[in-house]
Amino acid sequence: CQYELVVPLAVMFTSTLLQTPYCPQSSEILEEAIEVFYTFLTWPEPYCGVCKELLSTLQLEIKAPGIS
Repeated sequence: CQYELVVPLAVMFTSTLLQTPYCPQSSEILEEAIEVFYTFLTWPEPYCGVCKELLSTLQLEIKAPGIS
């Protein structure tokens, strides 16, 4: 794992998610992203902070698709 790429990846994923008008519920990408980024919550800052924000956005998107 290239640790220095975790934050840029999370930021890019967040940006892509916010620019995507709608992500179908049949797609499991949001659930898979939650599984992946959840593991970084135990890491020190800035990793956990960035991933915590992303996870919050992902959970909102699952609850209300297209609203975030």
